[in-house]
Amino acid sequence: MIIAACAPAHDETPVPTLIPLASAPLKPTYEVSRGDIIRQLQFTARVVPVEEQALFFRIDGSVQQVYVEEGDFVSEGQVLADLAVIGDLARRHALDALALRRAELHLEIAEMNLRLTEARAQPETKEIEIGIKQVEVELAQVALDEARLSIQDIDLAVQNAQIIAPFDGQVMSINTSEGRTVRAFDPVMVIADPGALELSAFLRQMELEELVAGMPATLSPRSRPGQTLTGSVRRLPYRYSDSAGAAAPAASQDTSVRIALDAPAAEAGLVLGDQLTVTVVLERKEDVLWLPAQAIRIFGGRQFVVVREDNIERRVDVVLGLKGDDRVEIVEGLSEGQVVAAP
Repeated sequence: MIIAACAPAHDETPVPTLIPLASAPLKPTYEVSRGDIIRQLQFTARVVPVEEQALFFRIDGSVQQVYVEEGDFVSEGQVLADLAVIGDLARRHALDALALRRAELHLEIAEMNLRLTEARAQPETKEIEIGIKQVEVELAQVALDEARLSIQDIDLAVQNAQIIAPFDGQVMSINTSEGRTVRAFDPVMVIADPGALELSAFLRQMELEELVAGMPATLSPRSRPGQTLTGSVRRLPYRYSDSAGAAAPAASQDTSVRIALDAPAAEAGLVLGDQLTVTVVLERKEDVLWLPAQAIRIFGGRQFVVVREDNIERRVDVVLGLKGDDRVEIVEGLSEGQVVAAP
């Protein structure tokens, strides 16, 4: 016991367990490859009629009657709505029509009197008498011209107080009703030809500047994933149209891009209001060197990559070309098969 008590105590301090250090992850690498690069624009478009027009009155007034309802099919020249002033204009038109007929009769009488005078006038007064009758004919002609102008003014006023169908079509919307006051040139109705459909989209200025009428487009219906249709840019807003006149002046107020379908919409199963994703190829290069955009480093205005060769990395300046959605063209600085380290 004495010996045991005098013996040195054992060190019971626990030995720490060694924790293995995590090795630094290797940065991903990219291989310089050869292939195609495509730069494209993608946007959403809606199925709309090719021919669609907003209709309006050309004078202020109160709506007397709307003769159609939304969804009605109408014929070119059909009166769709009119203003309360139309009644007064109709009465004025009837009175002016009578005045016109009266002026026509007066001219006929004046011409007959002229012929009678030419046949019966005495030689000594014939020249004077004929001259008087010629003046009467001229006055009657002036009165007739005035009557015609007056009735033309009434006809124009009637047209301004009516909405008339400009073509055969369907009433898509109505924004007025009997008794409501309307302002001149404010749209109150939309008519369209539902038989011919195309796509309409509203784009930003920078996107519009990329497009040219005639560019081919690939179309994908949102409601039917996997289906692919084809078409082309038919019309741009007027200020973005080319010198060939891709947009007519009559459409200068329409700020939408119109995409024509290569096949009828009905064959593709499209109806008004369907949404589609439109893809337009803006630029394409084939069989060029490329890298992913994330492989390119930019510092101080310098564009370069880090090339890895035999576990040695070195910086190499590069000249870039076309930039696609996921690829960048390498014009100078690299060759096919080289390995580039990610930033």
